[in-house]
Amino acid sequence: MNYIGTERTNYVELGDGLTRADLEAHLDLIGFYADVQKKEGRFAFFASSCDSGVFNYWLSPEPVESSKYTKEQLRRAADALGVDVSSLLGEDGAEELPQEMEFSWGMIMPLVAPGHVLVVMAVGSEGARYVSGNASAYVRDDSGEVRETHISLESIYDDAVKILGVDGHQVTRAEY
Repeated sequence: MNYIGTERTNYVELGDGLTRADLEAHLDLIGFYADVQKKEGRFAFFASSCDSGVFNYWLSPEPVESSKYTKEQLRRAADALGVDVSSLLGEDGAEELPQEMEFSWGMIMPLVAPGHVLVVMAVGSEGARYVSGNASAYVRDDSGEVRETHISLESIYDDAVKILGVDGHQVTRAEY
């Protein structure tokens, strides 16, 4: 049986002067594919284009043609990937792009307006075998620092012991 899930974000504002075109260029440059929806001037990401219903967290960035992007778009993407712009452009003598790298929502945060919180929620199951879920929240301050917090449905087992004051042996897992 295959894992089937759903994953999405809340709607967030982009930073000053940034447009949907900047956002889509950034996603394209870092190799992250998501359905982007706009509502009341804010943007959300949906994983509906993925077979399993969740985002693909592995990126395969490839060198790009510089004329398709602004210098700022290239710089932002290179910073997010942790490479030089020359690598992103595939210039001679530049360090090669990694074949594969793990996506982090922090890579999106340079485009989110400071003080706006990006919330990512994911839930799924493998039939009746198990249910999983998690949520993360990210915020960027004016200096560019990104803070984050995460929760998981798995935390309920520890919480039951701590908050309800029961022995851990009295809490069985919701799976088979």
